[in-house]
Amino acid sequence: MQRSRFRDTSRRTIRSLVALVSISAWLTLPASAGILTIDFDFTANSSLSVLGGVITTPPDGDIVSGSARLEVEADDIETPTPGGFANLTSSSIAGFISADVQGQALVTGSFGVTQNSNTAGTLTAADTITFSSPYDSNVNANIACFGAGCASLGLPIDVSENVVQPVQPLTVTDLDVTGAALISLNLPVVLDGVLAEFSLVGVETARSWVVPEPGTGALLGFGLLALARRRR
Repeated sequence: MQRSRFRDTSRRTIRSLVALVSISAWLTLPASAGILTIDFDFTANSSLSVLGGVITTPPDGDIVSGSARLEVEADDIETPTPGGFANLTSSSIAGFISADVQGQALVTGSFGVTQNSNTAGTLTAADTITFSSPYDSNVNANIACFGAGCASLGLPIDVSENVVQPVQPLTVTDLDVTGAALISLNLPVVLDGVLAEFSLVGVETARSWVVPEPGTGALLGFGLLALARRRR
């Protein structure tokens, strides 16, 4: 009988300790920590270089759409947290090529890259985001070529595939100024054996900041403590 009472008392003590630890963990979260979400537009200042600059779009064609969304740990809408998380949650770019290569090849067609999943990273104090997960995207290119020089260029291209690759650090500026943030990223892609490199420059178009509702952690913690007591 004494052993049974001892086990019951021990179980009650453990449940109470677990509940108290949960309360402590939730109550020590920064009261104002939240998520700063910034949307960017790529169309105005980005470019695509194919074959080491033999074709550069624009002017050899144009980028017709492009955007990205960045989520950054922040204390408020203009105070990102150095060392906090910074995730590239979505991005895409699309356009067309129209180029006459030295009178030997007429190159025309479309291209597009669409990010499939979140790319996780960390914001450094030097306004750089280093990524800990790869960039997962769908890559599409349908580029025709007419002329004697097409074979030497490795054209035409017709590809649609999933590409998972490491991503270079992303440079950010003016995250602390609403409407002024900029991001830049170089993204190399191999299109059916032909090297293409996107030089992406994103201009801020919108931002928002969301913080967890105050008291959520405390309510959950006290709920756990009440549940532990109820089970005595």
